[in-house]
Amino acid sequence: MKPFINMPLVYVAGSFRGKTPWVVEQNIRKAEHKALEIAYFNAIPVCPHTMYRFFDKQRDDQFWLNATIGILNKCHGAYFLERWEESEGARLEMEFAGNWEKPVFSDMRDLREWINNWYENKARKVSNKGQTEQ
Repeated sequence: MKPFINMPLVYVAGSFRGKTPWVVEQNIRKAEHKALEIAYFNAIPVCPHTMYRFFDKQRDDQFWLNATIGILNKCHGAYFLERWEESEGARLEMEFAGNWEKPVFSDMRDLREWINNWYENKARKVSNKGQTEQ
């Protein structure tokens, strides 16, 4: 496989917190599953659920909300898990993604199409750059 340059970063948003450690773990596993699927689409999944799964309660919720919004800002697009509306953090992430005009998805087919278009646009830019240099 040829190395990709400028692969799109796709943020995974959805519920993390839960009433019990089991619910939290199930939320993490759902996010993890979608993150791997995003990787199979040749995009870089950015999944705070898995990045910070063992840090729960080490800092207050406001710290983690601020941290994840900062991470989202660096991403090219975002995928929102089912029932994301139930999460205070995901609602905030959706608001910021909209303010920053980032593409947001809740359907994997739409996300895959966006990623494919990302690469087509990159290839077109490289092709056009080569034509102007001749």
